[in-house]
Amino acid sequence: MSELTQKLALGNLHDKIMHNLTRLADQMGWVEEDDFCRINLALTHQEIAWMAGATRESVSVTLQDLARIGRIRTGFKSVAVRRNELSTSFRIHTQL
Repeated sequence: MSELTQKLALGNLHDKIMHNLTRLADQMGWVEEDDFCRINLALTHQEIAWMAGATRESVSVTLQDLARIGRIRTGFKSVAVRRNELSTSFRIHTQL
């Protein structure tokens, strides 16, 4: 099992959500806003939960945690990822 597969299967919800958000930003594009990059896709907490294999309630709490520590910024059906998270994700994806 690859390290990425193992991390997504067994990792914590923070990692699963960040992986999915950075993947969506890469695939759908993003708009730069200050130090954040807003994903060009309207997302609900339920849709993020489906992607992460988690409940909506646990995703809502985790998104609040990620916003509190400054890794993301959320709005009505929008999520912005801190710019350095995308550059880290890009380096990981290009090494795979």
